This record gives sequence, structure tokens and C-alpha cells, in this order.
Amino acid sequence: MKQRKKNLLHGLIVAGLLAAQSAAAFEWSKIPNPLDILKESSIWKPFGKKGIPIDIVADAKFPEVAKLSKIAVPAFKGQAGVDFTASLRDELSSATINGEKVFELSGTVNVDGPGTTRSLVEQARRAGMDAVYVGDTAIAGTRSIPKVEDYCEGGVLVFGKCRGGEMKPTTCWDVIGTFTVNLQVIRTEDGNSVYEERKSESVSERHCQASTTMAPEPTTLALQAKDTVIAAIRGDIMPRTTTHRVRLMSNIKKLSKEDKEIFLEGKGWAKDKRLNRACGIWEELSESSKNSAKNVSVIYNLGVCAEYQGDYQTAISRYRSADSLVKSKSKDRNLPIQGIERVQSAQAATGG
Repeated sequence: MKQRKKNLLHGLIVAGLLAAQSAAAFEWSKIPNPLDILKESSIWKPFGKKGIPIDIVADAKFPEVAKLSKIAVPAFKGQAGVDFTASLRDELSSATINGEKVFELSGTVNVDGPGTTRSLVEQARRAGMDAVYVGDTAIAGTRSIPKVEDYCEGGVLVFGKCRGGEMKPTTCWDVIGTFTVNLQVIRTEDGNSVYEERKSESVSERHCQASTTMAPEPTTLALQAKDTVIAAIRGDIMPRTTTHRVRLMSNIKKLSKEDKEIFLEGKGWAKDKRLNRACGIWEELSESSKNSAKNVSVIYNLGVCAEYQGDYQTAISRYRSADSLVKSKSKDRNLPIQGIERVQSAQAATGG
């Protein structure tokens, strides 16, 4: 039934989009994904996942690099080296976790001038930096072997058919731009390399003789690929934030009628995506009622609150308390342990 609903809505949205655009202006590739549209609407709710969305900080792929927060980024050598250096500096200087900057960049270490790796490391050490980023870049452009293909002349190609025109042969090829960087991160304390990677990414664009637009320049495409290279480097050395959906507990059978009403009021606020309001209610309930203070659902939910607010020590304490109270036959028996594991991972990534 759910799949039928999705298929039906998919068809209706596509039909509406097709009818809304004239044949001359129609570009199938620019039609948004109907499921993306649904996810932004209330229609999607029946298919949505349950739980409170919480941002969790996970450790970097190369955690040792992330710990070296005071860094120097001298100019990289090679084609587009200056452009790459500027982009890398911007990326690192703007990186934040929980509102705090991850890296502090030095502006005094031979930023744009020449220098051997050894001299740059020494300058960075004297400037109080933890590490220096050095390397070189290169760009390359190629094109694929031309092939004869059919194209729709005077019309629009829809579902493989030429609407309002005629299919004719033309020669097409792919223009490819590649950006490559060799990056090394050297710890100034001992001169050892803690990160040494070669990153290479390509961007391609199809071009045909019959096209009314000019063929793209490989250099332009290579510089577009540079952004993907930067993102790959960030993925290696930066702690990353992912969103988890965390379930709340609702086992309140042993609470008094009055306490149940208060608990459920908090749950209502949580469902409305106002967790802070719910947390305040559960906190007051825990402080005002001895019975509620010992209830596993109240304790666990307050652990979720502490995790949501970034108070990891309190979160672990409450999750452990909940784990000691949860029943082995409860469907929620694994939730406290899962919470502890999430928080410990976040602590390792942030040093908190």
C-alpha cells in the first residue's frame, strides 16, 4: 500500500511538471526528484522515521591530524596552486564543531613565498604552530573518443523520443578536467608526517557538434573538480557531524496519574520538535516527584536531553542509570547502551 502511494504521487507530480512547462523550454534533467518534494511536505510524514533528530560528532578518518589545531598553510606549488591554497585556507579557517573553530591558521609562516619543506616546518614551529600543510597541485584536460549519436533537431527529447522535431546524427564527446593534489601534513614538534595523501578528482561534460553552445574548457572543469578534492580532504581530517534519530522511552505505567499527564505533556512538545521545552518539563518532574526520579523513561529521556544539549558527562551518567533499571524483556532495553556508545564516540571526536 505504501509503495502504491509513492508510485501514484510520483506519477501525479511528474505529470504536473510536464504540463506546466512548454515543449520549447522543457529540460527533463532539471525536473526535481518527486520524492524530495514529498519529503518537504506533510504528505511524507506517514513514511518518515521515528525519533528525535540529534547531531552527533564522529571522529575524523585521521584523528591525529584533527588534534593539531594550530596550523600553517603556505602556498602550494604547481598549476592552480595559489587558487587551491586560498580555497584550502578558507575551508580550514571556517571549519567549526558545536560553534567552535577547529583550526587556527597562522598568517606569519612564509604564507605566499617560496621555501623548502624543512624551513617551513621550522618557521611554523617557531610561530607556535602544531603542524604545517605542504604540497603541490596539477591540472589536466582530455576528451573522449568522438562518437556518432542521434540528437533531436528542432524539438525536445522526452523519454527517448523527439517531440516536435527530427532525430539526426551528430558527433559527440566528453570534455574532462582533472585536478590533483599531493598533500602532506607535518607535525612541527618532531618533523614527522601525520598525513600524506594524493587526491585526484575529475569533472566531465558532454558536448556535441550540433550544440549551439561552446565546448567547455578542460581547465574550467578541473577547477570545478578542485572543490571535490577539498571536500575529500576535509572528510579525512575533520570530525564530522551526522544526524541520528534517537527514540524516546514512554514506559510510565507505575507513575501517578498526575505525573503521567506531565510526562505526556513533555512528550507532546518533543513530537512537535521542541525538545528543549520537553526537557524542561521532564527535569521539573524528576525534581518534584521521587517516583518519577526513579522511572527509567524519565531518566533515559533526560539522558537524550543532555546529549542533545552537548552535556556528554550528564548524558552518560543518565544513560547508565537507565541501563541499570531497564528490564531485559523491554523493547527499549538496548536504547541506554546505544546512547552511551554515541556519546562516547562524540567525546572522542571533540575531546569533550
